[in-house]
Amino acid sequence: RLHYEAGFNTIFITDHLSWSFCDSLGDIPWHEKTAIFLSGYYKAKVAAEKYDITVLMAAEVTFRHKPNDYLVYGITKEFLDAYPDLCEMGIDEFYKVAQKHNVFVIQAHPNRDGHCFPTPQSVDGFEVYNPNPRHDDASEKSEQCADEYELFKTAGSDSHRTEDIGRTGILTSSKINSAEDYINHIKNGSFEIFREC
Repeated sequence: RLHYEAGFNTIFITDHLSWSFCDSLGDIPWHEKTAIFLSGYYKAKVAAEKYDITVLMAAEVTFRHKPNDYLVYGITKEFLDAYPDLCEMGIDEFYKVAQKHNVFVIQAHPNRDGHCFPTPQSVDGFEVYNPNPRHDDASEKSEQCADEYELFKTAGSDSHRTEDIGRTGILTSSKINSAEDYINHIKNGSFEIFREC
C-alpha cells in the first residue's frame, strides 16, 4: 500500500537469502527453506491485488562469511530448489550458475560503509544508488567503478522500514510486468534513476 501511495507501479521483493537465515531455519529440507524464504513475496503478491501494483520475485543473496549482498532477478522457486548449496557457493561460482539460467546479478551497495567490496568480474552490474539512511552507500565510488568496468547501473530503495519507501527507484516509459521487462530496460539503458530531493 505504501509503495502504491508513493507512486510505484512495480516492486521487487528482495528479501535476504543468506547463509545465516538458512542456518536459523534448522535441519529441514532445502525446498522447505526456500518456501519460507519466498513467503514474504507470496504475501505481498496477494496484498497487491487491492492496488494497481505489480509484485515480482527476486532475492538479495549473501554467501557464507562474506560481507557482500547480491540482488538476483529472473529467479523462480524451481531455480532456488535446484541449488541447496546456493549460500555456500560464493559469488564467482554462483555467477556461472546464474548465467546458465539467465539470472541477472546486481551487486547491492558495493562500497557500503567501507565493509563491502566490489566484485565487478562476477556481476552484471552495480546498484549505484541506495539511499538507506542508516548506511553510507558511497554512491559516487560505485558509479565510477561501474563505469570503469562497463557494468550496468541500477538503483534500489532497500526498504527495511516505512521511512525508506519512495526514496529512489527507476523510471521507465512502459510498465514493468516481469523480471525480463526489468532486465531489458536495464540492459537497453531505457530508464532513468530517480532520487529523493
